[in-house]
Amino acid sequence: MEAYWIPIRTALAVFPLLAAFLTFPYMIVQYRRYGAIPLLRTVILYSFLLYLLCMYFLVILPLPPVDEVARQTGPSVQLLPFQFVRDFLRETKLDIMNPGTYLTALTQNCFLQVICNIFMFLPFGIYLRYYFRCGLVKTIWISLLVSLFFEFTQLSGLYGIYPRGYRLFDVDDLMLNTWGGMLGYAAAPLLLRLLPSREQLDQNAYLKGRIVTCCRRFAAFLLDWLLIGILLILCMIAVPLLIPALVVVPGFVYAFVIAGYFILIPWATDGYTPGKWVCRIRITGRNERKPALYQYALRSGLLYFVLIPLPIIWFCGYIFDVCTGYREKPRLLLHERISRTECVSTVGAISKQKQKNEKIWLLPA
Repeated sequence: MEAYWIPIRTALAVFPLLAAFLTFPYMIVQYRRYGAIPLLRTVILYSFLLYLLCMYFLVILPLPPVDEVARQTGPSVQLLPFQFVRDFLRETKLDIMNPGTYLTALTQNCFLQVICNIFMFLPFGIYLRYYFRCGLVKTIWISLLVSLFFEFTQLSGLYGIYPRGYRLFDVDDLMLNTWGGMLGYAAAPLLLRLLPSREQLDQNAYLKGRIVTCCRRFAAFLLDWLLIGILLILCMIAVPLLIPALVVVPGFVYAFVIAGYFILIPWATDGYTPGKWVCRIRITGRNERKPALYQYALRSGLLYFVLIPLPIIWFCGYIFDVCTGYREKPRLLLHERISRTECVSTVGAISKQKQKNEKIWLLPA
């Protein structure tokens, strides 16, 4: 069993790093599509990621020494179907007429390996049917192709790292893995009774997406400044080549970026910056009126020239709100109240009739 625990422990160690790397892109995709990141959907997708990691490491680990693999002379391919049945009958002490041999036969490696190959793909079939809404034929094909990828990974010697395949390419593994996916597809309806359907997850996400959260606004903020950073780097490379005598003043560049990107672009696009457009957020005036140019200038000027350089003002504004009992919902930030602007979601609302006809699962954000 230690051979199985090594890959699982490795997957658990790698998963946080991979999850951290994928979190921001995942947030952007969810905000663009739904306007929200519901907890249950996140748990499902990240558990699927961890499960795929475990599967992959079970296939490639533990890694043998390269020189040991180079000395191997045995076959690297097994193309005879149902060889696992012959191996089971040959290697076990099973006697059909003697029930006392049944338990011993079922605990031998030749049988446990077959069971592991089936059960390794059982969750895969459940995920495909429950979350990805795949039919039976599609589940069979995807399970077969993923299993084939794993077998070719072994046959290629881990993509050329080893001089030859260090594990056997076995056609029986393709069959058993595919059967596991089919078994998971058949078992998925049991899970559907415990969890909301994919349609209900989508409805819940759209409902939550009608609220512009601080996390969503921060994601748009990061996207905007990432794009600005790329543009500034390109300008720093190109401008000295085109205009060698030009002297760049950082303060002037900062003011130019704020004026052009956060004032003129939203004013010209009816309240969008590229980051806000991706996250489905729009700047509006009070009562959904289009803000005037001076409102965009006041909003961005206060934010980028006063509040961000002098964060103590945020704290003073919060204390003032507490003392005066400020309760406006959604809560407006200081620069929004002064400029009389606010951020609204552009995610379409679910019709009232649809909400009546279908059950909405209100899950934690």
